[in-house]
Amino acid sequence: MTVPMVALGSGAAVVACGDVPTGGVAALTAEGWFRVLAISAANRPLLSKYGTGHEWALYITRDGRVYFVVWSASGTNAAYSAVGVLPYNRLTHLAGCYDGSHCKVLVNGEDVTATSRLVGGVVADTAEVVRIGGYIGEVGYGFIGRVGWQRISDVCRYPAAPAGPELPPAVDGNTLALWQVDEGSGSTLDNAEGTAAYDGTITAGTWVVSQTNEKSRAQPVLAAGFGRRLALGARWGT
Repeated sequence: MTVPMVALGSGAAVVACGDVPTGGVAALTAEGWFRVLAISAANRPLLSKYGTGHEWALYITRDGRVYFVVWSASGTNAAYSAVGVLPYNRLTHLAGCYDGSHCKVLVNGEDVTATSRLVGGVVADTAEVVRIGGYIGEVGYGFIGRVGWQRISDVCRYPAAPAGPELPPAVDGNTLALWQVDEGSGSTLDNAEGTAAYDGTITAGTWVVSQTNEKSRAQPVLAAGFGRRLALGARWGT
């Protein structure tokens, strides 16, 4: 079976989705299906609400870790995986969860958190927009790969088996936004939650199809600059 996905392949490629109301929530899940095609030289955001204002960011580091950072009034909450858990060139479900006191990162629904930093508190409230892909702070180093359905929720949903790439989850009472990425053409991703202001606008992306049998935990990323991760106290933390 094949599924439509949006291919993002440059620093300018991004899907901008509006100011989804994650500020002030006590719990948060940011998740989606991704096919990672490049890691090197910089941190690459997957799904984030970070810019002039900082709320949260799910991203992959230059050495192949999965990171999730949540800013609160109390400080920075963060969790990251060990090197080598991120499959390369395979459809993979990646998620970051925050329950108000704990952050964790998950690959295909399994908790792979190796290290965490926790201070607690509700998520900071800013006027920033949600972005799928794109870059933050390091121009030219945006996410390179393909994106499938994406969801933001005001509850910690994992660990659990995620919905497959071919069948996005249904909207429920905890869904803040859901992009099913099933349009197959055009420059807009509909927000299935129903708020048109959170529809996604695709810039410099193209529609492609991926085989669902590409799902795998194998073939970890071989990252350039192995071991050179950005510390929590640097651009993505404190």
